[in-house]
Amino acid sequence: MPLSDAARELCSDLFTKLDKNNDGVLNAAEQTTATKMMHSFVPPSSRWKWVEMDADGDGNISLSEWLMYRIFCFHVQCIQLAVLKTSHALAWLSTPLHN
Repeated sequence: MPLSDAARELCSDLFTKLDKNNDGVLNAAEQTTATKMMHSFVPPSSRWKWVEMDADGDGNISLSEWLMYRIFCFHVQCIQLAVLKTSHALAWLSTPLHN
């Protein structure tokens, strides 16, 4: 499932803000700055490692790698949410009141 147009625009805008030298990739220095800024307001379970995003292994993160990783994370979060909701529903249904 692709990102919605609004989500793609938001992710692209964030990438542009993080790409301080406007060369179209996030280099090691930009990644370090972004990590310090973004990890401070992201819960530990949602934090990432840049190497996970670097599909071609060149040490830089391109916009396409950034967007593909955002799509991957969205799918993982949806799966986690579905599992969580299912486990809560099963727990609720197994209570004495609902047997």
